[in-house]
Amino acid sequence: MKICLTFSIFVVYLFSCYGALNVTEELMFLKETVLLQKERIDGLQQTVGDILQRNEQSVPSDTPQLADITQREDDVVMEKSNNLKRLLQHTQSSMSQSTVAFFAYMSNTEPNISTHHLLIFDHAILNAGNGYHPNSGIFIAPKTGVYVFVWTVRIYKQSVVLVVNGSIYVSIYNRSYEYSTSGGVGADESVTGYAVVNVNQGDDVYLRSHSTYVGRGSVQSSEMGRSTFGGWILN
Repeated sequence: MKICLTFSIFVVYLFSCYGALNVTEELMFLKETVLLQKERIDGLQQTVGDILQRNEQSVPSDTPQLADITQREDDVVMEKSNNLKRLLQHTQSSMSQSTVAFFAYMSNTEPNISTHHLLIFDHAILNAGNGYHPNSGIFIAPKTGVYVFVWTVRIYKQSVVLVVNGSIYVSIYNRSYEYSTSGGVGADESVTGYAVVNVNQGDDVYLRSHSTYVGRGSVQSSEMGRSTFGGWILN
């Protein structure tokens, strides 16, 4: 029972690891090892049956030796399993350290923003690499590389700029149709911008309103439509 349970647990773990990472050589070696151990275990079980049939009194003297052999077989399988676990942990750790990506949105509308107003996307859904700071709305690059930044803002009449290390990199502008006959603020619209940027480690990236253009209205964000900001490194 112990042998079958150990084998079943190992096979389940083996297949889950195979679906997670490409460690083909290690998996094939372990698969061959498991099959070999199973054949040996089956042979040992058959030997026990033969011994019991020939002479019941010989079982006590033979059983300890059989138990030792079986334990050694289990130890070999367990050692290979532990080696694979360590390999997977190391690979996952390396992947985690190399991945930089974030995605955040405004949890509430920012009403009547002024010029040179920093936009804070305070709810970070993804922050791999911990480069994005939701309290300030600023992304600080944890490593040098080429990054893609994408943002969508719900605005009526505004100009929004992407700032990289203190300099304007690109801007977007929107002026939606004024449907109000009384001269009130018209409907907001979702506007999307994106940029591909070479960013050095420690550079900061963020969104703000234009420094000189006087816009009108708020940056809307609600369950009906979020204003968002995201980015990732191109490995």
